[in-house]
Amino acid sequence: MEMLINSQEQALPKQWQKFLSSGANKEQLLCFIAKQFCESTLQDGLTYYFTHKELCSRFSRGDESQSGNVNQHLTSDHEEADTRIMLHVLDAKEHNNIIIYSPDTDVAVIAINLAYHHKLENLKLALGTQQKRRIIDISQITEHHGRLLVFMRLVDVIRSRTVMNKLGGSAKALKFFTELGTSFDVTAAQLSACQPYGLDMVKVDEARYVMFCSSGSESSMPPTKDALTYHLQRANYQTAIWKKADTPFIDVPPPEVHGWLSDESGLSFHWMSKPVAPPEILKLSVCQCTKGCTGRCSCHSANLACTDLCKCGDECESLAEVPPIDEDSDDSDDDL
Repeated sequence: MEMLINSQEQALPKQWQKFLSSGANKEQLLCFIAKQFCESTLQDGLTYYFTHKELCSRFSRGDESQSGNVNQHLTSDHEEADTRIMLHVLDAKEHNNIIIYSPDTDVAVIAINLAYHHKLENLKLALGTQQKRRIIDISQITEHHGRLLVFMRLVDVIRSRTVMNKLGGSAKALKFFTELGTSFDVTAAQLSACQPYGLDMVKVDEARYVMFCSSGSESSMPPTKDALTYHLQRANYQTAIWKKADTPFIDVPPPEVHGWLSDESGLSFHWMSKPVAPPEILKLSVCQCTKGCTGRCSCHSANLACTDLCKCGDECESLAEVPPIDEDSDDSDDDL
């Protein structure tokens, strides 16, 4: 739903949240507010900044005059306010105190990362409402917790508590998350770092098969290499944007080649491009026979061959020969 904003007498849209869900509407609104500021009388001693598209306009009032102009060094291509805020923080770093008003956890962690790398000692974050306002000193958090806290939110982005447990200790986990987002492209080393799961195997699909045979529980299995690749691409892509919050022009590549799909309704996750298992496994029936399979065997009744999951053992005459796992040659890590 897109609306043209013509004047300040224009009635507000009844579906305000739906109106704000459109990027075009928000751009129009910001441009309209900026225009109104040019025509309004501002309070003395205050400076106002408005970002609209790639531009940033600065408005202020002195003793006798009021001015408004485009601030060239705050021009940027950031699409997210979360990161664009950080450019303004750096622009104001000579002030005694810098306070960011935001309840967003992402903003807090990006601010911690910024304070750590730029050695900001005057950065604070304001949370809560006017009646219950809390001021958190970002600089003190950075000083006491260092880089580990910077990457706590990255753990949530990749949603990989299980992966961290399998990485074999905090040092290896910290190294993995520190390197995440170094560039927009996922490396073969980053992908392999997600694959151990306590098994001496290089290929995650082989580990998945062995764990499926031993437990049959999908919750304890790693994802397929196909799904893991897309998932890691998305986490790495978002982290790369956050890490470049201090760069005016990030030149973000299209998300469609980093784990997302795009259609008329917007972006959605590209979960996987291959089946989660061979068709034989998806139609699997597991029998509990212990003395050979008979007419009462569930596999026999379903007209299916027994597999390694069945209790009948290797001597079963109807045991299927499971083909080796085929990770297509065109699905190499070099294509990441």
